[in-house]
Amino acid sequence: MLAPAPLRLRGADNLKLKPGLDFLKNAFQGPVIEGDNLGDGIENGKPNLIFMYGEFCYDAKRQAERTVEMYRDYGDRVHFVIIDLSRAMPIKTQIPLVKKYYTGHFPQTVILDKDGKVMLSYNGEFDDSTLIGWLDAALRSGTDSTAVEAVDSEAKSP
Repeated sequence: MLAPAPLRLRGADNLKLKPGLDFLKNAFQGPVIEGDNLGDGIENGKPNLIFMYGEFCYDAKRQAERTVEMYRDYGDRVHFVIIDLSRAMPIKTQIPLVKKYYTGHFPQTVILDKDGKVMLSYNGEFDDSTLIGWLDAALRSGTDSTAVEAVDSEAKSP
C-alpha cells in the first residue's frame, strides 16, 4: 500500500484587488483582495509573504494594492498567504499564523525566508522598493550572498 502524498499548499493564486475600492476611506467594502486558495497557510522550503489586513482600513487597502503588484512579479517564486482579519477565522491553516505573527495592528506584512525565519514583520504601509528589497533578500536566503537581519518596527531595505 502506498503512503499518501504529502500535502502541498498552492498558496493564494490569481490575486486581484476588489473593483471599486475607495482608498481614501475607512469603510467596509468586503474582502479587499480576491483570488483562489485564500485559505492556504505557509509553504516550507519557499519564501512566504503573509499579508494580514482589515477590510475597513484605508492603509490596508493601499498595502493590499502593493501586495497584489508583488504577486504579479513574484507569485511564481514566493508563496503568498492572504489573511482577512475582518472575517471569522474558521480556516485552521491560518489560525496558527495569526497567533504567531499578528501584533495587533494592520496591515501586517510578514516575510519568511525559505527556512521559515522571519526576515520582516511590519505594521503599516511601506513602499514598493522596500517590499521588493525584502522579497529579493528572502529569495537569496540560504546562499552565501545573503546578510539579512529581521526587522520588527522599521521596513528598511535589506
